[in-house]
Amino acid sequence: MKNWLNRFGTTVIMAVCICIFGGEMTGNRILAEESTVTITGQIMSVTYGVWNPFGGRKATLVIQDAKRKQHIVYVGFKTSYIPHRTPELGDLVTIICIRTEGVLAGLTVSYN
Repeated sequence: MKNWLNRFGTTVIMAVCICIFGGEMTGNRILAEESTVTITGQIMSVTYGVWNPFGGRKATLVIQDAKRKQHIVYVGFKTSYIPHRTPELGDLVTIICIRTEGVLAGLTVSYN
């Protein structure tokens, strides 16, 4: 009887571990499938957020593309600027973004 309980307990523990770690692996794969969007246009608005002493400035950019459609892109300390300068009103830019949960987050801002 004791031997049967030992095997049963080990089997249950193994099944739980497989479910937990298997679920985490699947969840990470789903999170990694973010869509990349490239937007080319003119900056219509720049709104700066709160200053973070270790993270830099956060900003919200409104970009109008050639079809006159406006896109809202959030940029922050992880965004790369080529050349390295803060975007200004009226700049022609190409922004590579990722779409996560319906929000565009800027990865790279290149000035045209």
